[in-house]
Amino acid sequence: MRKTYLASTYEVLHHLDRRYSEKNPSFRGYHAAYFIFVVGSDGCNYLSSESKYKPDFMLLTSAETNENPLFNRNRLSRIAAVHSEEYSPKGNMNRGILYSDLIQKLIDHKIDMQSLEKRMDAMRFLMVNII
Repeated sequence: MRKTYLASTYEVLHHLDRRYSEKNPSFRGYHAAYFIFVVGSDGCNYLSSESKYKPDFMLLTSAETNENPLFNRNRLSRIAAVHSEEYSPKGNMNRGILYSDLIQKLIDHKIDMQSLEKRMDAMRFLMVNII
């Protein structure tokens, strides 16, 4: 195990050698958008921070965000329709992509909650309140 001394806040928040690896994320539905609500300065709800201001990834217009946006049927169907194969920004491995990949593995029974909880117990998370 390598001992690491953190030199800056940036290093505390990002362990780049793990986050930007050669993983190939896979998901059927951008699951992270169910609990990460991204709103641009234009007032529109977008699928993710990495796809903000791209019309193809707008979930709701600013007018639609005023009317109970979390359970808007159009928003939910757009989230479910996004698959990793055609999601162009997936190469940046942002948190939403990683969350969607992990949730898809749970859905597909490629990992189970018990083994995931054991792995998480062994990890030391810094600033857990920051997604």
